[in-house]
Amino acid sequence: MAKKIDRSSKYWWLYLVFGIIALICGGNFCAYPFSALSAISVITGVFLIFAGASNVITTFFDRKKTKLWWLYIILSVLIMIVGVALVARHSFSLKLLWFLTGVGFASEAVIEILSAINIKKETGEGWVPLLVLGILTGIAAIAILADPIFGLRFVSIFVTIGVLCFGIKLIILAFQTKPQK
Repeated sequence: MAKKIDRSSKYWWLYLVFGIIALICGGNFCAYPFSALSAISVITGVFLIFAGASNVITTFFDRKKTKLWWLYIILSVLIMIVGVALVARHSFSLKLLWFLTGVGFASEAVIEILSAINIKKETGEGWVPLLVLGILTGIAAIAILADPIFGLRFVSIFVTIGVLCFGIKLIILAFQTKPQK
């Protein structure tokens, strides 16, 4: 049997470089939140594509356990369509960015709540945090859709925090995978 080689430590510096780039981008978003909305549109789109794709993949493999699996797929595809629209047409108006982000959050909230209900039926354990997350995501979606200015500020802050956390995570990962001498 072949021994699996951990190749990640060989490229530990890539985590560090991308982590630093993410921190610089996050700092730029902090300094210029509204001028960075075009970039935020693309980043939000990529996030929604990955969120939708991960939902499709997990739903596909768990479809025998879930009665409403087709609804999960439809909502996940909607999330991915919103993401593709934001990436492909990042020059959309701010109003469209606001609306599509709200729709993406609303779809994700429904998926999280349905997942919590399904987990409760299957195991009876561990469903409460997912339900709370779904409710909070739903509240965020309502707040985003209710006020465009708040929605755009929310998107700007949300993505900025996400990018900064991602940068910190990559830097930590770089030092965790760096070869020991």
